[in-house]
Amino acid sequence: MITKVEDYSFKVQDLNLEKRTKGLSMFIRTRNGEDFLEEAIESHIQFLDELVVVYNRCTDDTEKILEKLMRKYKRIKVFDYVPKVYPPGSKKHIELPPDSKNSLVNYYNFALTRTTKTVVAKLDDDHIGLSKGLEKVTKVIREKNYEIGNEMFCFSGVNLASRNNEIGILKNNPFAGQGDHGFFKVNPETYFVHSPKFEVLNKVLQRKYHGMAYIHTKYLKKEEGFYVYDLEENPDSRYHKQRKKAQSSKELIKPEHLVNFCSAHRIFSKMFSWLPMPDKAALQRDRLALLDKQYDHKAIQDWISNYCK
Repeated sequence: MITKVEDYSFKVQDLNLEKRTKGLSMFIRTRNGEDFLEEAIESHIQFLDELVVVYNRCTDDTEKILEKLMRKYKRIKVFDYVPKVYPPGSKKHIELPPDSKNSLVNYYNFALTRTTKTVVAKLDDDHIGLSKGLEKVTKVIREKNYEIGNEMFCFSGVNLASRNNEIGILKNNPFAGQGDHGFFKVNPETYFVHSPKFEVLNKVLQRKYHGMAYIHTKYLKKEEGFYVYDLEENPDSRYHKQRKKAQSSKELIKPEHLVNFCSAHRIFSKMFSWLPMPDKAALQRDRLALLDKQYDHKAIQDWISNYCK
């Protein structure tokens, strides 16, 4: 059964630390995510003990998809978050306090509080899981008996786009995930806080790179995924510029050519692998340095071929 949520304001005690049981959870926040939602869930569910999905202002088949998947998997919980959530890039997002029922930050924190396992990660409705990468990162966490301390097991993906009836990796923006996606153990300080740009996970975790784990299909969605930012209602949104940049990016890389394309950067990254860096910079360095060992171009090409059928 889908649970309707009419009102909510985040409190730290809602994390229910003492009641959490060992395991892996992910949580999805979605709005009109029908394009890839089902595949995102199906490609991740086998690696999880629990999946929480929260949706807001959906007018497509999102609800029908979730009802079907709830019947198939008992470990999925779904919530219809009724209050209007204002997107990043909007004036309302900047103005609203983080515990407002209409705040994006509060919405994210609600989704986090509905999870019941000790180790969690957020999942987007346009992330198609890569089995090899997901198996690797989740296996390590389970072998540690979910005791991962203050480390965030970060993973990343590749950005796919369609240009001139061809699908490939965006040349000017090949990678998705800059330390915002990863598994972490929930503690009293792991919740989302407000930034003028968007929501951010409170900076109390040490981010470390653990591999390539998904295909990012945002740019294959209708309007290349920018509909979620309510751009017509927000003429000053920075996402107008981002949309224009994305739409002007015409060049693609074939999946099998990505490692060679990044070769110069990879050599540079390996040369300075010993150098202490801020978490985000270290994650980007390690991603490039390990690309030839962890990147599964065949799985990505197979996905593209199936998608084009």
